[in-house]
Amino acid sequence: MSETMAVDSKAVGEKKPKVFVIGGKNLKFDDAEQLEPYIKDLVEMQDVDEVNIADNSFGVGAAKRLAEILATKKTLKVSYLGP
Repeated sequence: MSETMAVDSKAVGEKKPKVFVIGGKNLKFDDAEQLEPYIKDLVEMQDVDEVNIADNSFGVGAAKRLAEILATKKTLKVSYLGP
């Protein structure tokens, strides 16, 4: 359900960023239960660099759950949250 992909780095010797993407799917999550199947990979990723969740709708419960998860991602550098 959720997708992750590695993006090639242009600089020699740099590690490939780890990216979590559910952006652009026009999904609607009213609560945390609806969100869980889509963010399972994100929960398990220890060193995610980028997150793209743009173009989806998040209710209060889903947004709180997503915030809890993102707060644990210490290597996160880029977040695409909106359109």
